[in-house]
Amino acid sequence: IHPLKNDPDKALCMVCNSTFGATHQGKRNVERHLSGSEHKRLTQMFKERKPLTSVFAADTLQNKVMNAEVLFTGFILEHNLPFEAAAHAAPLFREMFPDSAIAKKHGCAATKTVAIINYTMAPDMRNPVVSYMKEQPFSLTVDGSSDTGTESMYPLVLRIFDINRGEVCSKFWHMCLVSDSRAKGIFVQVSDAFKEYNIPWENVIGLSLDNASVNMRKHNGLTHFEKQNKSIYTAGCPCHIIHNTVSYAAKAFAEETRFNVDDFLIALFYYFDKSTKHHLKSTAAFVIKNTYDATRWLSREVCIDRALKQYPSLKSYFASQPEVKSYPRLCRLQQYFADLKTEVYLLFYHSILPLFSDVNKLLQLRRELTCFMHKLLGRFMQVTAYKEKPVTEVNMQDPSNFLSDQKLMIGFSTRMTIQKHNLFPTEEAAIVKGCRSFLVTACQYEFSHLPFTDVLLQHTEVLQFENKVADFDSLVYFVERFPTLKAKLDGKMDQLYDQWTAYKLLPDSIVENDRIDNIWSQLGSMKQQDGARKFDLLFEIVKHILVLPHSNAEEERIF
Repeated sequence: IHPLKNDPDKALCMVCNSTFGATHQGKRNVERHLSGSEHKRLTQMFKERKPLTSVFAADTLQNKVMNAEVLFTGFILEHNLPFEAAAHAAPLFREMFPDSAIAKKHGCAATKTVAIINYTMAPDMRNPVVSYMKEQPFSLTVDGSSDTGTESMYPLVLRIFDINRGEVCSKFWHMCLVSDSRAKGIFVQVSDAFKEYNIPWENVIGLSLDNASVNMRKHNGLTHFEKQNKSIYTAGCPCHIIHNTVSYAAKAFAEETRFNVDDFLIALFYYFDKSTKHHLKSTAAFVIKNTYDATRWLSREVCIDRALKQYPSLKSYFASQPEVKSYPRLCRLQQYFADLKTEVYLLFYHSILPLFSDVNKLLQLRRELTCFMHKLLGRFMQVTAYKEKPVTEVNMQDPSNFLSDQKLMIGFSTRMTIQKHNLFPTEEAAIVKGCRSFLVTACQYEFSHLPFTDVLLQHTEVLQFENKVADFDSLVYFVERFPTLKAKLDGKMDQLYDQWTAYKLLPDSIVENDRIDNIWSQLGSMKQQDGARKFDLLFEIVKHILVLPHSNAEEERIF
């Protein structure tokens, strides 16, 4: 019972939503209303009424089931598992946890998993990336699948500087389905994605493509991208080039020695893995633990290492097998293992391939890389031939620059094995000639394909913290090179010079990391006494440089 606001002589009953006089008998008037039949009926009805929340109460168990399905979908996504795994998960969970009510109701198969990813997780993951693309510089990497269907997948992966992690990282942004795999068709799909998300082309400062003809050679698809942004820096994939270097060098080695390492590894794999004999198939997992693929980076070294570890056993096995002329693969393998020089050839590859594999791994790890050419040149050339000069100016035609056959670095184990087998001098000379041919061909291929003379890459010396030899002109080069930088630093070049001078006075001990991007993240967060960032302008230039592409390993991993 409450007093009526507009009429103080009356009272309002909240149960009946009715008014009555309360000034005549006061308390008696109230008691009379409360004892009335209508008030009692409404009071009883209110007692029996359930709250609205009980009608729409959430099913606690259903919420737990939904939470489990979303968590497992995230697990599939994080570990790049096939969606079909989700279809088998629910029956497995019910078997593993028979007393769990959540497991009994878990019903997230492939279709539901795809829906959760596309309509629930994808927007939350994509939106921060799109926001970054609209405001910050980034590099775009594009690569196509090898599908033979009517449409090919072209993932668009970004190389950005994550300010929260303090390092360069790659983010998957969009998947284009391309039916016209010509240069113009690929560009149209990429351009449509930019229009869909309203991404300005001005923020694309780098473009990484593989070295296919449709991208980098006679069918050059770069022109379509360069029309959108003339300042864009384009790069092929050095991981592909390094892999191809070994392939071309291996061909030169085979021409001199008649030993084709690819043929040897493929024959060994197919003999065991594809054999119709059950005992050979069961042996394959032990003998050829790693599958060799001529197009797969790093696989050659791993397979050679495995073959050398099993070499005595393999040699004994093939020596014990009867010669079957109708089985050419077996005959080739018997010839390989009967030849004493085969082990020497494999040991040479085991010695030289880590040089190329280590570089490839560093590029895939997004580490900034110092040129490895000096290591390769040191295997077969006099130090005086390449010391204190650009590697592109090394004279590869002058025999006086080469090491002698006795000093040629073909691997310590290789030399020891040659002595152990008591090979003839002519055989040893032929092996050394093949090794030299491999090394020379590798250097020549890299000189002609890797961007040693690229002006932009030469100016990236400004990144080197431990060796601050770069000039301020390198910073000016990047400001003039990229309009996004020019707009941000307009009228601030004098401040930039002061920051550059202060940076060069920093001691090496001030940094706590060994990665270039981590070092600059630390420097970019340093503050002055007034709280302003000490190297804010310099850090803007560095972020542009760090996101420039140097391999397309990230989009390759998508497949």
